[in-house]
Amino acid sequence: MGKKAFLVANDFGESACIEKIDAELKNQGYETVKVLGKGKNLTLTYEMVKQASEAGILITAISEFHETEVKLAVAVRKARPDMPIVVYAPGWYAFRIKGAIALRGIADLLLVSNQREVSEAETLYPRAKKVAAVGNLLHEEFYPSCSVAEARQKAVVENDRALIFIPGDKGPRINLPLFESVVAAAHRERIQKHKPVVAIGIHPGDNTYLPDMYQNLSDKDVPVKIFTRDILPSATLVLACDLLVTALSTLAVAAAFQRKPVIGFYCENLLADTEAVQGSRVINWELENNGAALVVHKESVDLLEKTMAVLLQTDSLPAKQMKINQMQNYPEPPVPGSTAKKAVELIKLLG
Repeated sequence: MGKKAFLVANDFGESACIEKIDAELKNQGYETVKVLGKGKNLTLTYEMVKQASEAGILITAISEFHETEVKLAVAVRKARPDMPIVVYAPGWYAFRIKGAIALRGIADLLLVSNQREVSEAETLYPRAKKVAAVGNLLHEEFYPSCSVAEARQKAVVENDRALIFIPGDKGPRINLPLFESVVAAAHRERIQKHKPVVAIGIHPGDNTYLPDMYQNLSDKDVPVKIFTRDILPSATLVLACDLLVTALSTLAVAAAFQRKPVIGFYCENLLADTEAVQGSRVINWELENNGAALVVHKESVDLLEKTMAVLLQTDSLPAKQMKINQMQNYPEPPVPGSTAKKAVELIKLLG
């Protein structure tokens, strides 16, 4: 069946990653067929299984919403036991996801985002001929596209105001406690002296979002601006902001590359979702582990305000130490195209 690959991904970020691998495969002479959900959940069809089974290799992501990815891989393995299956798990420890357990017995090659994940991944995927860290393809998009001044101008934020950026999750279950807690903290006296403006970036995979959904969060003391991808990309808001507060968005890495202070907010729903997906409430977040971010537990607005205040004070010891940790662990984003090349070189070894 020659050099023909079928690629599939459901969620927005994973679709963007698989699209880059698809482009590199084409550059290297492969014929490809790709099915990308881009955040709008895929449904497994007979035609999808047929096309995938007629390829020479199947490449699937592991998304947060991964049902179709897993079902397709299982169906292809049943129809074509000899076909190599590549699994790409770009998210933090995404290979652990309980709903994707079926992939562990059929993957020939597992690609993860960093070297620290490899040892555990090898244990969970014993059938894989190789487990390799290739990086997260989304990190290649973290090179600044403009200056900080230009980014703040695009966000319409005055220079004397502190811009607090909150990248949204895929729905209100995480977004509401996250957004409400940050806005509540921003009303406190120690944050008010920085004249805060809150920018909320709507996740491109959030199918629940309605234009007036979070408008009630804004008032004269804490103006709240809502940005969808078509208004202003979140990467620009990272560049413009003075502080990023997140429920583990990949954009936290973009902030680390740009030496922006980062807070991880572990709300109860995030912990519950982590337990449902991984079987444990322990969040093994790389930025917490390496000191590139500080973390607030238990939805404590008091602790959130305290952490925001100390990081907005750029000459504070915690802010200085965080910047040092970011410089050590995130010297610069990967060169555009390098991650896909690395992934494809490994894929080619499967024949």
